[in-house]
Amino acid sequence: MIFPVLFLLCIFSYAQGQQLPRIKTGVAEGYVADQVCGDCHASHFKSYQDVGMSQSFKRPGNARKIEDFGEIFFHEPSNRYYQMLRRNDRIVFRRFQRDDTGEVINELEIPVDWVLGSGNKTRSYLYQTEHGELFQLPIGWYSEGGFW
Repeated sequence: MIFPVLFLLCIFSYAQGQQLPRIKTGVAEGYVADQVCGDCHASHFKSYQDVGMSQSFKRPGNARKIEDFGEIFFHEPSNRYYQMLRRNDRIVFRRFQRDDTGEVINELEIPVDWVLGSGNKTRSYLYQTEHGELFQLPIGWYSEGGFW
């Protein structure tokens, strides 16, 4: 019970003379920016930056680069190929099939909007619809083995 009280006191104290910086983009608008907590709790804020959980939800351009992009993964039960590509600061999910002659068919590319997971064990990828809904893409990175 003490944490919510301290949090409210921090927010109240911070807000007395100034407007709280609000996040304008992302999953939901209105969250207080991370640095607001760091202004008063610098040591806790700094120590948190070094743990996996602090890296668990990032935009592709801000996520640590640990994957083997470009590698193609074949999923035999669905007869589909999956590939994650890096294009500048973007990550793009690619799915396709091959016809009897080996030509690519049913190709789909979707930009990745969010990287989920620190990458210490695994990492998943999400895209966000125009309505703000999040969907997980059907491929993941397994850090310990270094494979999709």
